[in-house]
Amino acid sequence: MHTGVRKLLVLLAAAPVAAIGAVAASSQPAEAASCKISISGLPTKVTIDSNDRRYWVHATASGCTKLDRDLSDVYASVRGPGTKDSIDTDFGASDHIELWTSDYKAGKYTVYDAGSDISNTDYNDMHYTWVKKSFTAKYRSYTSLTAKRSGKSVKLSGTVRRYSPDDYAYISHKRPVRVQRYSGGSWHTIKTLTSKGGKYSYTVKTTKHYKYRAKIGTTAATLGSTSGTHSA
Repeated sequence: MHTGVRKLLVLLAAAPVAAIGAVAASSQPAEAASCKISISGLPTKVTIDSNDRRYWVHATASGCTKLDRDLSDVYASVRGPGTKDSIDTDFGASDHIELWTSDYKAGKYTVYDAGSDISNTDYNDMHYTWVKKSFTAKYRSYTSLTAKRSGKSVKLSGTVRRYSPDDYAYISHKRPVRVQRYSGGSWHTIKTLTSKGGKYSYTVKTTKHYKYRAKIGTTAATLGSTSGTHSA
């Protein structure tokens, strides 16, 4: 049953004690200073790709001594760079909510109160302080590498792409690429290239066979990624 309907039925049944409720309401400003409402279960980091994300969330309360958990509902707004999302939950079992992260832009997102319906045990609206939560969102990236030997040379080439919510697809991505070779029990960077147009290529001369891979680092907007390993 919707909160508004439940509250109306409760208020009709409790009409004889309306005066008591009015007295309780006078103490609400002091109550707001100690009563804090928020949402638990949200991530601190979100990956932006073609998949939307699901989370188990529920409302939390601290210092709310007269909170009616059955009668209260929490509504939140998730706001970030050019994007707005919403969350509806309560103080009962966790709700499985979906954030439309495939449409998100990279940046910081903050969870604000969106007019939550918080009631106390006297059936009055309860004053409270909203505790904001925030998380960062970054684009997923992919790095590929192929290794082809020709005599004493090995050609190492590949692509770098990142997810674009505007295109709903992975697009070419210009980034510094570290081409690495495995030797002596660890990976060593043998060349750093720029993936112009999302592509890179490097030829190394060697008669020995090694394992190779390519790697890009994380930036403020895009997650890093590492290619698969290839031998040549």
